[in-house]
Amino acid sequence: MVDIDKIKSSIEGNCFISSVHYLKEIDSTNTYASDKNISVDSLIITDHQFSGKGRLDRSWESAKDLNLTFSIKKRLTLSPAENHFLVCFVSFYVFRTVYKELEESLTENELNKLFIKWPNDILFDDKKICGILVESKLPSNEYVIGIGINCNQKVFSSGIQATSIFNITGKQVDINNLLLNLIDSFSENFKELLTSEFENIFKKWKKTTKIIGKVCSFDSGNGTITNGKIIDLKADGSISIQTGETLTDFYSGDIRITGFD
Repeated sequence: MVDIDKIKSSIEGNCFISSVHYLKEIDSTNTYASDKNISVDSLIITDHQFSGKGRLDRSWESAKDLNLTFSIKKRLTLSPAENHFLVCFVSFYVFRTVYKELEESLTENELNKLFIKWPNDILFDDKKICGILVESKLPSNEYVIGIGINCNQKVFSSGIQATSIFNITGKQVDINNLLLNLIDSFSENFKELLTSEFENIFKKWKKTTKIIGKVCSFDSGNGTITNGKIIDLKADGSISIQTGETLTDFYSGDIRITGFD
């Protein structure tokens, strides 16, 4: 459960977050953050997001008081072709923060089950533990970064391939400390985006994906690949998938890892 006094006293007014908006319940923190009256450098957090937004118009399931659901509004002078580097930045530092949360309880082999699935979901043993949705608000150069991390939820709806930190470790997660650790990580490294260290951001992100060489199914919106092999992830945001003798680069779509070649 969110301890808003602790969060405000810890981060409000620093150089990364200037204001905190707390709501007991809301449909979507991203929708709230997108309002023109919400200033940049704001954090929007809730105990219960009942209509969270995901990629490809999907919803994000989150039980009340058990998970971390929030959005951050920032302004960055990125070109449309550079937007995916913000996605890489956010997903990498969320990955690293979740990794550190798991590190005390898991072996190195078990920790290798945590990875980023192109372009930004974070999975453990092929089950989603975190969803990220970055929305650009051009031409204002404003970005809304929505993050949902499954923390203490034990049961998920049938048909949803999801897990939580509690289900993995058997230990309750302090949601407030997890958020503060993540904000610290963003704040300490945000200069990477401000100084256009895109190559460095991409290399770190790519290393944590761990999906190159895996077999997948892929829905591009114009057709489905059922037995493709992931050949590469490129700095332009694309994924290279081989089917038979054909190698194709995709810039958007829905991927599901099905095994190893």
